[in-house]
Amino acid sequence: MRWLLGLMLGALLGSGAPEGQGTQPQQIHLAWGDDPQTSVSVVWQTERPTSSSVVEYGSTPRLGQRALGREVRYPYSPSVFHEVLLRGLQPGTRYFYRVGDPQGGWSEVFSFRTAPGGVEDFLFTAYGDQGVNERARRVLAMAAKEEPAFHLHLGDLSYANGRQHVWDDWFRLIEPLAARVPYMPTLGNHENERMGEERIGYLAYLTRFALPQEERYYSFEYAGVRFIAFNSDDYQDPLQFAWLQRTLKEAQRQRNRWVILFQHHPLFGSVERRGYNRGLIQRLAPLLEEFRVDLVLAGHDHVYERTFPLRGAEPATLERHRYRKGQGTIHITSG
Repeated sequence: MRWLLGLMLGALLGSGAPEGQGTQPQQIHLAWGDDPQTSVSVVWQTERPTSSSVVEYGSTPRLGQRALGREVRYPYSPSVFHEVLLRGLQPGTRYFYRVGDPQGGWSEVFSFRTAPGGVEDFLFTAYGDQGVNERARRVLAMAAKEEPAFHLHLGDLSYANGRQHVWDDWFRLIEPLAARVPYMPTLGNHENERMGEERIGYLAYLTRFALPQEERYYSFEYAGVRFIAFNSDDYQDPLQFAWLQRTLKEAQRQRNRWVILFQHHPLFGSVERRGYNRGLIQRLAPLLEEFRVDLVLAGHDHVYERTFPLRGAEPATLERHRYRKGQGTIHITSG
């Protein structure tokens, strides 16, 4: 099977300018629901409450269907966040949609495509450690140009560090891509935030995204490939570890053609002061080998690196150009 992986180095830090006020929808982004063939979540932000949270959608630009959702807030931002889950979609189908409500106003019409009903080649993009600046904008434009089926963000998204306006700037930055393809993140250390002396943890991330399952960690299947989002910022969590074991067993039972784990912290690296993450290696390497995970994607080190296929910490082969399933786990750092 041939599939393509777009990997781009993350661009770091910076700030942008606010746009839009009141009830006009902004910061629109998609994520897969529990089944990418049939469900997609849509999230957006308004400055003030609206009478309802509505997505109008359909298989033509005339739309014709309507789904209602809910408002979500948290005490550190004055904004209102709107979540709508679209269910009962058809596999491999392009849908057009807009968000808002009749009184508050509507967004422009965007479109997305659901996952195919069977196995086929596809392209996705992945990077981490982005922030908000002109370099980040250029990298995002490069990803959008590839027309991926979806995008994986490998942690350290906005570098807001508790500053809510930076989160707003970042979601405006990614909207040109994220309103058109599902944008699937995993948690990084910079998503574990403080507001002054108060630790608020992942609250901003969990409020501003609508992700499948536990949200802090989740999995989805696309065209026979299993993608697993692991929260490496809390890798010792026993509940998450038990969930990961169950998910890998399920992928093995279903004979997924590839199994891809994506997280923020790499297990292996050559960056000075970081290098090998002994705790992660001890925790994850035995599972990667037992369940024959094909690929681990990570960020954090602000470099691009790729290993040979590994068993444990040792190369299973020195072959550079051809990978055979079950040969070992390739680790790629892009962030």
